[in-house]
Order: sequence, then C-alpha cells, then structure tokens
Amino acid sequence: MTNLCRVFFPLRSNIGWFQTYNFREEIVNRVKQALLIYDELYIEDGTFEAAVLEHGGWYPYYPPDSIPPEERVIKFERDLKPTKVTLAVGPDGSPPTHSILHGDTIARFKIDYYEIFKDLNVSSYDFIKFVVVDKTKFPRETRTIIDRMNFTDKRLFKDIENNIFLRDLVIGSLNHDLIASILLRSALVVDPRHEELLRRKCLLPTSVFKFLPVKEEAVIRHLLAISVPDFGALSLEQVLELRQDALWREFRTFVGRVSDSISGDPEVLLDPGKLQCLVNDSVTKKLVEELRHRYTSKSELAIDLGLGVTSLIPGYGILATMANVARSVYNYFQQKSGWFVFLMKMKRKEN
Repeated sequence: MTNLCRVFFPLRSNIGWFQTYNFREEIVNRVKQALLIYDELYIEDGTFEAAVLEHGGWYPYYPPDSIPPEERVIKFERDLKPTKVTLAVGPDGSPPTHSILHGDTIARFKIDYYEIFKDLNVSSYDFIKFVVVDKTKFPRETRTIIDRMNFTDKRLFKDIENNIFLRDLVIGSLNHDLIASILLRSALVVDPRHEELLRRKCLLPTSVFKFLPVKEEAVIRHLLAISVPDFGALSLEQVLELRQDALWREFRTFVGRVSDSISGDPEVLLDPGKLQCLVNDSVTKKLVEELRHRYTSKSELAIDLGLGVTSLIPGYGILATMANVARSVYNYFQQKSGWFVFLMKMKRKEN
C-alpha cells in the first residue's frame, strides 16, 4: 500500500479542530486536501463529546442515527461553553438516585463530521467511506497494546496538560486512533494538540511504533498555498470535480516524485521547519527541470514569459509569479506539465 492509498479522519483525536469556527475551517480544508491526495477517505461516523471537570470526566460517543441531525451540528452555547454538569445513575426505569459526577467543566469538546458532508450526496463517491470504530471489536491484542501505551504515556507525558483528566483524554484518544488507523491500514489526520503528542512519542527511542508525517501532505500543502491561497474558497463539489479531471493522476504522480526526493530521516520529518524547507527546494527543482525541457537559459525563459530574471531567484518565487503573469500559464504548460495545469485549474476554480 502506498502512502497515498488511504487516510483516516477519526473523532477523538480531532476534537481540537471543532473548538472555534476558524479551527473548523481548517479541518474542512484538510478534508479537501485529502480528496486531492488519497485514493480513499475514511471518516469516523457519529458524535463524540467530552466534558472535563476538575475531578473527573465524561466522554460519551453517539453512533450515527442515534441522535437527531440538528443535535449533530455543533453550537458553542449548547455544546462547548463551560457549564455545570451532573451525571447520576439509578435502577432501570427509575429516576437517577446516585450522583457520580458533579461540578463545573474546565473544558468541553464535541466533534461530528456531519455538517461538513451534509449537503453532499456521499453515496455518489465510493472513495468516501464513513466507518464506525468500536474498540470492543478490536482484536484483543490491540486492546492490550492501547492499554499498555496509555499506561506508559501517562507516566512519560505528565506535562502535556495541567489537569490529569484532560491529559488522560488526550493520551487515550491518540492511542485509540493510532491503533484504529493501523487496523484500517491508513494515514491519520489529528489536531495540533494530538499531533504534538504524537511527535514526542515518535522521538522516544523505545517507541514500539514509528508514526511519521506523510511527506506527500507537506508537498501538496506547499503547492496549494502557492496556487490557491484561499483553499477554503473551493467547495467540496468543486474539489471533487477537480479530482475527476484527467490530469489528477498526473498531479498525484508529481506529488509522489517530489516526496521521493525528500529525506525520510525521522528527525527531518518531525521538524516542521526543516520539512517545509525541503519541500520548497524540491518543488522548485522539479519546476526548473520542467522548464529546462524547453529553455536553455533563464534569459530566454524571462523574455518568453515577460518575467524579470530576478523573479527566478530564489526558486520559491517562480510559481507565485507565474501564476499572475498576463500570458496564460495554463496554455504555456498545457503540453508539458499536466500537474501545473491542474494547479492552474484550481486557481480558476477559486476565482
């Protein structure tokens, strides 16, 4: 299986994306990017909530269709604003008689991908798959691994949160979703809080698993940042239309070539700054290679495109400048670089 085969969007370790509107826009953009990178998207279905108190926590999961659609939509006042929580139990058929959790929340979370996809006829796209992740049905060995990782991580990463119950939620959520992604044989998308914990886990010399960033994701984010500054301006339908384009495969192939040219050293991949520099350099080199098929000097290229020679140095400026020249870059590259034409199509979709 290649790195571009499958990606998994879990619930628990993405709770941070749904805390604010801006964060939610970011996870929507991640979904759109994934549609252009991966063969298949696995989306965990249902609703996950978490209410963390000073001395406890409550973390219910609601399977799809178990709550009304309007309750799957996340609203700050109802779902995220700190509030007083009381959890009580009692005999079946009788009112609760015994309180097991009571107090003010220090953090509340709710996540559900329902609103992102609600206006899309998902049944028309067989590469978007909604899955229910039931830990009780995991193989016994994997449940044991989760328990062991939780025990170890709670000892090693005491500093990630001041509240012990919030810390345990973050650790337990990440380990649960890591194992789920292994069982699904997929890459994994997590929010920044869980990503940082994952980075620290990967740096441990005794780590059983080595989960490294998917290099192709860093490459496509760089390409999209140049070609489509506001990727959020593209609707899911527009992204899916682009995915059906005949040049999509060529674009994917280009992303893979750039990725192959980047070091697989874990210390590099786990350093966002170093990885971004490598991606910038690799994309620039690949573009220059494409240009050399037709031109023998920078001067000839500058004259033909109406660019100044200085715009070619450093290479990072090439794409940004070319995307705005009066002459149609789309027509210029049409016979040479399908991947670049694909980027220009995204640019036109945005406009």
